[in-house]
Amino acid sequence: MKNLIVQFYDQKPFPKWASIAKSRFEKYAQTFDAEYLFYDKAEYANVPYFENLNVVYNDRFNDYDKILFVDMDVVPDHYEENIFDEEINDVGLVPEHKPKTMSATPTHMLAHVEMEYRKACNKFMIPIRMPKTVDAPYLMFNSGMILWSKKGRTKARRSFMDWNKWYSSSDNRFVKLDQPFINGQVQAWLNYKELDHKWNGFPRFRFDRGPAPRMNFIHYTGGKKKYIEEQHDMEILNEN
Repeated sequence: MKNLIVQFYDQKPFPKWASIAKSRFEKYAQTFDAEYLFYDKAEYANVPYFENLNVVYNDRFNDYDKILFVDMDVVPDHYEENIFDEEINDVGLVPEHKPKTMSATPTHMLAHVEMEYRKACNKFMIPIRMPKTVDAPYLMFNSGMILWSKKGRTKARRSFMDWNKWYSSSDNRFVKLDQPFINGQVQAWLNYKELDHKWNGFPRFRFDRGPAPRMNFIHYTGGKKKYIEEQHDMEILNEN
């Protein structure tokens, strides 16, 4: 098996938190005999959010069996479990939900966001499905971590609609992002697997009652990126 981890970030200067995430995923790839690729100039999309589709449409990725595309604000918390051991048909993603001990509601579960997403899906006749592994009002995968198979990438290239058409169809900030687009296309065309929350989990400080669930990859979304340095900087210094 030939596996690859891909990260993309085009902002300058390169922040310290991103260096930490990059270093940890390089180590993660080495641990499980995968290749690692970081690049900082967009190769596919002129809107950076949609650059995660590069692994679908760029021929240079055709030889890989599985590809993990992971956002720069995701950090491996340990190196004990191999994401590439997950058995998937086309693609694997983590469905968003609100664990009982979590303090804040995920964005997609807010009523006005759900309404706008449903309107966009109705416009393009895209299905909205229910999750099978978590309690949530509808299935919304987090696109910060996407595990692709070669077969899934081939099917996506053949079947996905043009992301530009989706992007230009709405003025809603959430609907215009890559996550709603990828969700609709994945649910319409691919054989997807709902991966466990441990592969794309919230930081521990977002849980205010009892312990947070165990997480292999922690996703410091939005304004929480600064906490990557707090949580992991000392470990990086010790490793170096």
